[in-house]
Amino acid sequence: MEKVSIFVDGSNMFYSQRELGWHFEYNKILQYFTKGNELVNAFYYTGYDGDFGSEREDFFKALMRMGFTVRIKKIKSMWDRKTGREVVKSNLDVEIVIDMFNTINHYDTAILFSGDGDFERAVELLRSRGKKVVVVAVDTMTALELRNAVGHHFVNLREMRGHFEKIRTRPRRVEEPDYTRTYRNDYGSPSRPGGERTYSPYYSPSEGGGSQTPSQGPSTPRESYTFTGSPGEGGEGGEESSSPAESERESSEESSAPRNKEDEDRSGSA
Repeated sequence: MEKVSIFVDGSNMFYSQRELGWHFEYNKILQYFTKGNELVNAFYYTGYDGDFGSEREDFFKALMRMGFTVRIKKIKSMWDRKTGREVVKSNLDVEIVIDMFNTINHYDTAILFSGDGDFERAVELLRSRGKKVVVVAVDTMTALELRNAVGHHFVNLREMRGHFEKIRTRPRRVEEPDYTRTYRNDYGSPSRPGGERTYSPYYSPSEGGGSQTPSQGPSTPRESYTFTGSPGEGGEGGEESSSPAESERESSEESSAPRNKEDEDRSGSA
């Protein structure tokens, strides 16, 4: 089992992600290079301008929880007299090389995430000490002298999307349950032979009922009948609603009323 140390040039990888068009998941990177190996150290190097911002600070904290040691260096601004412009520099190459050689007795393989040609000499010295060095970078953003120093131990990030890409998941949308059900009924009315019945377990104060509150609990269920069929001979347009109790009362009144003259005579003779 090999002992592995990882060194990430944060600035170089920032521009590499821009070039590739996708983001790295550093936890996947750790798992990929430590599969069957022992991770000794993982370093991440980056610069800052004095104000991290909550998003970058959360990113650094996430790296630390993964097991990275985060090295931060303040960005320096200098005035270039030739171009007449301000030049911003944050070079952590020295810090990376110092950590490589300070921990040289702890690892067998050094994995360098950078395409900077300034690491050419450091790579050559590590290899002369019997250490294996793997460079991970974008092929078109890697200096030729660094490719020459590392030999065939080069990993092209363009080919690693399936292993390193960070998959962003959208929050799942939670839909409110629908408690209202509408279906046909067989009751009808004198002017509306058919219609639809709508059942809702809770009814609002605007409908003449109670309301549902956390302290009182749900209000009493109610059924209402809404007739939307075509008007009969004596009916007019619009909607007509009645409750089940009203429909039952109207039905009993109709059945108890005399229907014709013969029924009156029979009742009189009786």
